[in-house]
Amino acid sequence: MVRIAHLVPSAQIGGAEALVESLVEESREHGISPMTLVHLHRSDSDLRRSRFSIIADLRSRLAREEFDVLFAHSIFPAMYARFSTPRPVCIVLHSAGDDYTHWKFRIIERLLATRTSGVVGVSAAQLARFMRRFPRHPRPTVIPNGVSNSLPTKQEYRDAPQDIFTVGRFATQKNPELWSKICAGLKGRFCFSWIGPLPEEGSLQVVATRSMEDGAKLLGPSNDVGYDLMAADLLLHTSHREAHSVVLLEAAAVGVPIVCPSNIAPEIAGVCLAAATFEADSSSSAIHAIQSVGESYGEAVAHARVVQNLVRETHSLSVTFRSYCTLAADIVGSEIEGSGVDE
Repeated sequence: MVRIAHLVPSAQIGGAEALVESLVEESREHGISPMTLVHLHRSDSDLRRSRFSIIADLRSRLAREEFDVLFAHSIFPAMYARFSTPRPVCIVLHSAGDDYTHWKFRIIERLLATRTSGVVGVSAAQLARFMRRFPRHPRPTVIPNGVSNSLPTKQEYRDAPQDIFTVGRFATQKNPELWSKICAGLKGRFCFSWIGPLPEEGSLQVVATRSMEDGAKLLGPSNDVGYDLMAADLLLHTSHREAHSVVLLEAAAVGVPIVCPSNIAPEIAGVCLAAATFEADSSSSAIHAIQSVGESYGEAVAHARVVQNLVRETHSLSVTFRSYCTLAADIVGSEIEGSGVDE
């Protein structure tokens, strides 16, 4: 039985964190290939540590964990992990953008190729782009994000949308500034709500306050995302950097029409999950997309029902879980074979 650990950026709720928490829960239910969750940063104060302090702390914590393979999710966990443990590390790509535009990141990644046991992409296009840049990395594998089979199914819809939800931590990568502009541009026409951890201070707190002044609601973390999505008429996703975001798949599985940037709108079997898309980082384009869905909401609902069936059939969390277990077993088997040790 292969023991798996997952390293994610922080304890705040994000795409990688949500996926891994679901995988850990799935491992408990199945009772096979036990999975543990490790955070690179355990608190906001950890973000201010030096690189050497982060590596020393992570090395100490990983040494106490019992695992055979470590999956490091997103760019910084992926880099720090390979400096912090001699055990196999498989990196997991989550960004829809290019995390390696900076020359320093490219040099580090090339140097770490020999410390890499595998690369997971959540989409084929994302993985292909990475492998063109870093062809020496072994075991490129596509493992789409999965959603829980226990998510509820939306049955009742209004004649026209009123409640528009956004789900995720109120952080820069989620593009709350764009969300705030959309709220202001459609003030009084729709009710906008943001579900997720909120900022305590700084520039994002200013954005949050401004949004609330425009009538938007900031509801804080969710205890049950599926239940919350049932109350949404639309899901508005403003981030343009997440490939196959978990919340997009969750909303699709529940049956909520989606509006999101065109560059991250996932397709399944040639069908776009979104009811409408907009140009990344453009408030006017996003406002137009929301208005167009509002004017033809019946069509958006019909599309959401088609998408719902596709997602539940092809992106089950159990399939994702088994794919991670299979890759981990392959990595461990290869390590044993290479060392000349009999199993």
